[in-house]
Amino acid sequence: MSASRQAARLALGLRPKPVAAPPARATSVLVLNGNGVAGDAARAGALLAGRGYRVLRPPDIASANAPSFNYAQNEIYQRPGTSAFAAARKLATLVGQARISTLPGWLAPRAPSATIVLIVGRPFIGSLPAPVAPPKPPAPQVNFEPNVTLPLLRPLEHRAGFQLMAPALLERGSSPDPATPVRLYTINAGQKALRLVYHDGLAYWGIEETPWSGAPMLSGRSLHHTIGGRPYDLYYTGSSLHMVVLHAHGASYWVINSLLDSLSNQTLLAIAKSLRPISGQR
Repeated sequence: MSASRQAARLALGLRPKPVAAPPARATSVLVLNGNGVAGDAARAGALLAGRGYRVLRPPDIASANAPSFNYAQNEIYQRPGTSAFAAARKLATLVGQARISTLPGWLAPRAPSATIVLIVGRPFIGSLPAPVAPPKPPAPQVNFEPNVTLPLLRPLEHRAGFQLMAPALLERGSSPDPATPVRLYTINAGQKALRLVYHDGLAYWGIEETPWSGAPMLSGRSLHHTIGGRPYDLYYTGSSLHMVVLHAHGASYWVINSLLDSLSNQTLLAIAKSLRPISGQR
């Protein structure tokens, strides 16, 4: 997955759909000692049994050991097959610091009925690590300021000839540019366009609004996504969200990051989601 798509999924709060793993009770595991600590294979097996896995007993004490006691990490070997790989990934998440490989030929005769073979290496400390929660996207850095932009757009509402929209949220610390906060101008065969400019003390970012659907800037989107029933196009530079475009009311509304993309992805997306028609707002 590209950096832009990974960043987009994080900003949108989307998580990849995991491949369904079989339940623990349907997974048979043979545990071998690969770190030389007496009883570690038995301890790991007991912990997995407590989580519902079917832990197999080796035929004798010698066969409970891996070929050496120098395993620098836990090793998980799975039989070929989608469900076995999903089970191996599930087990790797449970034990932590594990490498997944296909069951090698030398090991297959020792585990004829095992779905997975786990070799406990040096990272195993006699317990299973606490589960690690998936990373949460940082909160958008915005303030609720619906009345900052409205006064700028009201005088231009009838001259624009299309529905103007104002953001209810602004990047924290930003305010309209004191020199030219808003500009209404003509583009492409007489069609109007409006530009809002904001400044956060270090950089400028803005909002562009126009009914012209053929603007060259709208080509090359990275991702299309529907949020709250409204369609958005997302444009990334690497993992940084540079522009969010909302298509509504026969027009396009672009929230554009600063030249250095100083606004976070979550902040830019939150501002775009807060855009509302000025008609009907007081």
